[in-house]
Amino acid sequence: MLTLKNYKKLDGWKHDSKDFRIGPVYETQILYSFDIRYNSIFYSIKIFREANVAKHYKISLRDGSDMTDYGHKWIAKNLIEIDKLIDGFEMLIIHKQRLR
Repeated sequence: MLTLKNYKKLDGWKHDSKDFRIGPVYETQILYSFDIRYNSIFYSIKIFREANVAKHYKISLRDGSDMTDYGHKWIAKNLIEIDKLIDGFEMLIIHKQRLR
């Protein structure tokens, strides 16, 4: 089971010079959910707490209303660091935008 320490410190975070902010952050028994606004578009990023057989965790990018799944990636626990999540979120969104 994945446990992110200090994940609540991202609640309300905003970038100084970009239209990039993190809204409410939620934790449930099965996932962590981050509401993101990037270039005036709303997204939801979910990090599932249960690992697969290879001990990787699923990170899913969805639209802000949580209706459309834009894709996901699997990441090892040792690569999920709270201080690096913001950069990871931005890269996930940028990759999705390039696929449009």
